[in-house]
Amino acid sequence: MKRYLLLFCMAFTILLSGASVSAQNGQILETGSIVVKQQYQNKMVSGGNLLVYQIALREQHSDSLEYVLKPEFKNTASSVLEADLKQFHLEDIKGLLQVAQSVTPYVTIETIPLQGAQLNELPQGVYLLVQTVPADGYEKLTPFLIAVPNQGQLLVETIQKMSIKKDSDSQQQMVIPDDSKRKDKELPFTGQIWWPVPVLLITGVLLLLVSVSIRGDQDETS
Repeated sequence: MKRYLLLFCMAFTILLSGASVSAQNGQILETGSIVVKQQYQNKMVSGGNLLVYQIALREQHSDSLEYVLKPEFKNTASSVLEADLKQFHLEDIKGLLQVAQSVTPYVTIETIPLQGAQLNELPQGVYLLVQTVPADGYEKLTPFLIAVPNQGQLLVETIQKMSIKKDSDSQQQMVIPDDSKRKDKELPFTGQIWWPVPVLLITGVLLLLVSVSIRGDQDETS
């Protein structure tokens, strides 16, 4: 009986040590949160959607935690994990966006509320956030990347600056027409009368001829 009890204790100890190793290997890491707010001229704005794509997961290898790219993004994000995730290359963003079009978002926010969209229970990793439908009257947010944790914080808050939507129709209405064409169209409405011009011209010519004739007669008389 004591032998079986001893074997049971040894087996239980092995199971506990195995679970401890599993946890140390990063199989279970504390989750984080991302809060995304929209702002225009220091005022919060609501509206627009938000698509969240999981680019990489944070895993523990040996004695260090590392970000491991997900298989679908490996060929388009070679340098995303460089520089401690503080700098991202524009070319990487473009490549990620192309892949994201064929990948189901990890989280989808239909409408960003005024206080911001909060994404909870996110596994530690790197996320690409994209807006496909902007808030009314504004341009779409520029796609961006966020790492969780960020500077050691599991709650990551970001404020995205917004820009007013460019209205091409209003810009076309503000174009000033060509001055010469506008004058040609407006000329008949100025009240100017054209028929006296040839009459005055002919009268002037006749007066000039009469004046020359009179001077000729005076010269002959003298």
